Amino acid sequence: MRHSMSYLRDNEVECIKLDATPEGQFVYEQLGFVPECKFHRWERIADQSSQIICPNQVVSRSGQLDQLDRIAFGADRAAFLNLLDADSFTVSTDDGFGMIRSGRRASYLGPGIADTPNTAEHIIRALVGQSSGRIFWDIPSLNTVARAIAEQFGFHVVRDLTRMTLGQMPKTPDFKMQFAIAAPETG
Repeated sequence: MRHSMSYLRDNEVECIKLDATPEGQFVYEQLGFVPECKFHRWERIADQSSQIICPNQVVSRSGQLDQLDRIAFGADRAAFLNLLDADSFTVSTDDGFGMIRSGRRASYLGPGIADTPNTAEHIIRALVGQSSGRIFWDIPSLNTVARAIAEQFGFHVVRDLTRMTLGQMPKTPDFKMQFAIAAPETG
């Protein structure tokens, strides 16, 4: 871990982030990381009969949405999002986007950002409608609207995690726009 931190600092990375389990948080605090926010992993197990019907409005992410993502997350993640987009089903509108992709244990919903709760609900409905099996969805605890949407679609909390930082973010993230984060295992 110390080697990784040195490598990132040598490459002028101003802020390092990671996601910690409750057990791991103490270890990272000893290395200088501080909690940024809590988030919860939500899960939904559905069969064909409980699949949510959604309109077919699938389009790829645009440059204007990358700008919206910079506002939501406080950093330029366009290259990272392009990598995720390649393996994901993506839904976007003029003021938000979301992705869902297959995983080993479940489909994973995220990342997802939106300017309004209505846009977020529309996007989440379309993404959830693509899966008839288990779905994981990680939601920042500060986004109460996202939590309400998760409950509306039959999700429940299965795990608590903490996003931690080392160093200063150039811009403060807007958690109200973050309706789904990229999975902790994506880095």
